[in-house]
Amino acid sequence: MIVQEALVILMKFQNRDKLVMLQNGIMYMKPLQYYIDLEKKSLKKFVADELEAKAKGVLINLKIIDNESNEIFLESPIAQTTLSLGYEKKPVFCMFSFDMRNCSKEIVHGDKLEYKMAFTEKQKEELKEFGDSVLVIKDKVEFVNRVKIAFEKRNILFERGPISYYEEDSTFHFTNVIKGVNHIAFSKREEYFSLQQEYRFLADIKVQKEFILDIGNIEDITSLYLIEDFLENEYKAILTLTD
Repeated sequence: MIVQEALVILMKFQNRDKLVMLQNGIMYMKPLQYYIDLEKKSLKKFVADELEAKAKGVLINLKIIDNESNEIFLESPIAQTTLSLGYEKKPVFCMFSFDMRNCSKEIVHGDKLEYKMAFTEKQKEELKEFGDSVLVIKDKVEFVNRVKIAFEKRNILFERGPISYYEEDSTFHFTNVIKGVNHIAFSKREEYFSLQQEYRFLADIKVQKEFILDIGNIEDITSLYLIEDFLENEYKAILTLTD
């Protein structure tokens, strides 16, 4: 688990001008409703998701019983329903997590672990749709700390973490959301979005359009690259084990 966390490298794929703004500390967050509306308009299918912050499932059977007589006065057969817990207006900031899912080989050299890492062919195609450049976070811990401080200055609570992916036709996600096992705003359909390996920041406020958070200049902990060469390269991650 420690190795998996250590190998997480956060990245943002976007056009260069917007990434320069991010380096200067301007973090744009859009409400989840924005991505829902994109799918309704049939725009940017690689970003849009009509089921953002929702869970679709099947209610096997619904019975309404009179509490006194114990008689059933309404019974509904199998029906499909969509669950929403009110996260649609909460703004999010989405990133790509380059991690163990991109590892093709592990080599042990004494007290060192070496991992061969690369983007998949499908990721190379899909990630290009987000923009012409990529901003790599060189110090994830410090980046998260600066975001945390910025939220605290605004007295805003937030959540962060990787997106979990589920099979759309499975009833487990729907029931797990109801039980509180899965976070409805940190879950997406595997078939359409798993290649994005998303890591998300979610602000506990409600907005109509975008929300702008000033996290301060982060040029010291980031590097900006053109996307073409960056996606084609292979990378080597080395972890040194200590006592």
